[in-house]
Amino acid sequence: MLNVKYITYNQPLPLPDTQVAFKDDQGNYVIENTDVLPKAFFVDSVATATLPKEIARQMKPGNGFNPSHTALVQTHKSITSQTDSTAQVQVTTYNAAAIKLQTQTQKPGFMVLSEIYYPAGWTATIDGEPTDIYKTNFVLRGIQVPAGKHQIVFRFEPDSIYYGHLLAWIGHALLLCLGIGTLVIIYRKNN
Repeated sequence: MLNVKYITYNQPLPLPDTQVAFKDDQGNYVIENTDVLPKAFFVDSVATATLPKEIARQMKPGNGFNPSHTALVQTHKSITSQTDSTAQVQVTTYNAAAIKLQTQTQKPGFMVLSEIYYPAGWTATIDGEPTDIYKTNFVLRGIQVPAGKHQIVFRFEPDSIYYGHLLAWIGHALLLCLGIGTLVIIYRKNN
């Protein structure tokens, strides 16, 4: 779910869907996950629950959870997704403050972004209109996407950055005033 394609370890790992990609002379291995999910993808179905322990229970081995087909969403709202074999997602920008995606679907769907869910500062828009970000699969982000072609933007703009910039500007203005005041006092004393 977290796009872990390569793992380094000091021995081969007997995990399903993995293979040794590289071995060095010191006995270190690079293991490749051959079943890694993409950065963003659409799922066929959505199951909702209001409590984290309900989501964790559904994710336990043996319960049939497959993150490439089903999204487990923590919410009290009703969320649906339809199977759309033509659904496409392309990441166009990816950095610490913004993730931009282009999507195209024939049916409304639910898109999972393999990024940690962090509600303090992250916002999402679809074609410039705000949309809800849902805690998905216990740790990821997900959004409902209407049918059609859309630009989706996730931005990191926490209040702390805004207030930090505001305080910095106030501090600069005070220093500028103090500097000008000091120059005026020195100029008056010399004249």
